[in-house]
Amino acid sequence: DMNDVMIRYKSKVYKSILTNRVYKIVDEFTPFHRGGYLINGFGYQLHNIANSDISDVSIEGPSYASKSQYMPGKTETGQSHPTILLFDNMRIFDGKEEADKKYTVTIQVNDVSSKNVLPPYNPFIFVESDKTRGREVHLVKYPPTDKANPSLLGLMPFALNMPISEFPIPEEGVRIDESYPKFATWVKSNGAQAKDWYKYPKK
Repeated sequence: DMNDVMIRYKSKVYKSILTNRVYKIVDEFTPFHRGGYLINGFGYQLHNIANSDISDVSIEGPSYASKSQYMPGKTETGQSHPTILLFDNMRIFDGKEEADKKYTVTIQVNDVSSKNVLPPYNPFIFVESDKTRGREVHLVKYPPTDKANPSLLGLMPFALNMPISEFPIPEEGVRIDESYPKFATWVKSNGAQAKDWYKYPKK
């Protein structure tokens, strides 16, 4: 039904006038809907750069939100690429106003090419985060992180990056291709047809 975890994001990339290369990224993430009954966490990976390409990370989040138990430092350890976990439990945002749910992440990067740090990066949820870290759900064609359970590859569902921020929330328990009839055409054509499938919900 594609509504377990829904998050809006905005990104700003800062470039040097002299080199035209990126020295800072500021991202805002706002969780706005939880449809799943499992406990899910959220993180993202800058999978096109190395850990050595960043010099600092600061995370400003809601005062009531605990830091991820899997990331005691500024990034997650044991990863080949910079990986940031924002929270472990989507339920903590239930009943909160949207303005009180925002995370702002500022990453200082070491003079990298903009093509390597363009959003949506590699966002993912980790499912049943109260029990394990390895059940990752990624965008289509994006790689798992080093912490993903390899035995689950090809078995987990997938996520979507939408070009609009006000995507109507799909109905709980209803397949997305039933809620949006043109979705199947978009998938089967590998994105070549029905690119605006999300504009045509079932009436």
